[in-house]
Amino acid sequence: LVGGAIFAFTGSKMEDKADAAYSQACEIRDKAEAICTRLIDIENAGTKFKTVLEDVNSIYEDFFTKLANLVNCEGKINYADYTEEERRNFEVTLGLATLLCTMCKVQLTKTDEQDENMKVVNSEEIESCYNENASTLSALLGCPV
Repeated sequence: LVGGAIFAFTGSKMEDKADAAYSQACEIRDKAEAICTRLIDIENAGTKFKTVLEDVNSIYEDFFTKLANLVNCEGKINYADYTEEERRNFEVTLGLATLLCTMCKVQLTKTDEQDENMKVVNSEEIESCYNENASTLSALLGCPV
């Protein structure tokens, strides 16, 4: 009878420890899932931002190539000698370079207000950058984008 009581007591303690370990494992799983979700969000935002950055860079490279040919091949180094179209190309190239520099300063992530050890997508700054890009590109290129 005493042996049965000892086994029951020991079994109860082991069950309590197993329940605590299971609860802890569930808590760790939930935290890991939350981290994975955040990382996927950050990856998606980064991928989209990179695509936009590459698109703007591609436009910039087209305009820069024209400007480089103007300077290097035609030897036109004095802005006063440029035609209206060449001046426009110069201005657009400069505007696109400025836009790219601005985009490179965007912080894609920020510290989570609820957990300062975690990062979240900086949606406000990214969205603001997209809106500014659209209006800047539209003004530079003379057409809506």
